[in-house]
Amino acid sequence: MKYVQLGANGDYFFDPMYDVVHMDEKWFYVKKIGQKVYLLTGKDGKAAEEPTVQYVHSKRYITKVMFLCAVARPRGDWDGKIGLWPVVEPYTTQRASVNRPAGVEELRPVTITRKMSRRMLIDNLNPAIKARWLQNQKHMHIRLQQDNARPHVDEDDPLVLSAGCSDGWTITLSNQPAQSPGLNSLDLGFFSSIQSLQCRTVPRTTEVLIDEVRREHDGRHSQQNVSNVAARNAADYELW
Repeated sequence: MKYVQLGANGDYFFDPMYDVVHMDEKWFYVKKIGQKVYLLTGKDGKAAEEPTVQYVHSKRYITKVMFLCAVARPRGDWDGKIGLWPVVEPYTTQRASVNRPAGVEELRPVTITRKMSRRMLIDNLNPAIKARWLQNQKHMHIRLQQDNARPHVDEDDPLVLSAGCSDGWTITLSNQPAQSPGLNSLDLGFFSSIQSLQCRTVPRTTEVLIDEVRREHDGRHSQQNVSNVAARNAADYELW
């Protein structure tokens, strides 16, 4: 019921959510299991090329990267996109392989923890909101909506609150209802559209995968974000 408000005439209406930022994480993979490919054929109807053989010891070894993403409701000439950040760490290769020599600086995907989640909120997400948010709406009490995943920080985390409520801004955390992924715009088509576009590419390394996901994120049209908001309101109606 907290997403439904009472109007002046006694009618109820849904919260327009102009003050809400939806954030969530998602894994993106270098390759998909069972992905189909198209081969060129010659005049005789036979395949003119051989399919590329790609294999790993187990599907657990498929390279994947987790991304933290945040979006708000589009308005005016702003598409509502806050940012997209890969959850990775730099490291130096210790041994040489057929793909690269030893001593090369590379990025390694890591699983997000509560400490890392707090750091990304303070160092990445809050500054991005302050930079991209419409300055004439700076007075708003901006709510960062997160799901109830265990690595996420508490709503009243003092370090996150201190970073969000500074320089004239008021940015706080709020948890979405449990078992309700439909209340997050990112799970209502935003992630899947990026995934479908990214699957058209053939990244080989972590760095290339990050570049491809960022390119698809930046190229996503604002009208698609508006459609996600409509789907979000439909989810509110079903719950109500």
